[in-house]
Amino acid sequence: MTSNGYRYPRARMLWWAALACLAASLAACGFHLRGPVHLPPQMHTTYIQGGSRFSPLITDLRQSLNDSGVSVVDSPAQATAVLRILSQQANKRVLSVGADGRPRESELYSRVRFDVTDVKTGKPLLSPQTLEVRRNYLVSVTNVLGTASDEAFAREQMDRDLVRMMMMRLEALTR
Repeated sequence: MTSNGYRYPRARMLWWAALACLAASLAACGFHLRGPVHLPPQMHTTYIQGGSRFSPLITDLRQSLNDSGVSVVDSPAQATAVLRILSQQANKRVLSVGADGRPRESELYSRVRFDVTDVKTGKPLLSPQTLEVRRNYLVSVTNVLGTASDEAFAREQMDRDLVRMMMMRLEALTR
């Protein structure tokens, strides 16, 4: 043992040096956690029109807008911008079938079409945009309940991905 109580002081110094190098390299490459999205001032108070108010997509969108400093209001009369959900589709199709005729692999897809209008001028801030995400998954013949929960989890993740993509399109309006 050494005077500071560590058996291998050199190894401990190397560990701290490696940690410092890792931190420096992450900072040098420009890595940083994604902060709030910066949206145009016209979207300070936004009304979301269309879609089911309690659908996971609309709930996630409302939360993301709130996290970015936008007040989501319940009436277009109170809003400075209207984000319209023009269409929202979610579907599933079979990609492959086993010898017994049961599905073995499926594809989930979700699509949303939206636009944003400035209430004051009536002009579009963002022309209609269509976003789509797809996920493939294997269907378990023996674990039917697990397959259903896997599908529900995949749909939640797809809705989150769509909201992230929508927020990136909205953030692009500030550039």
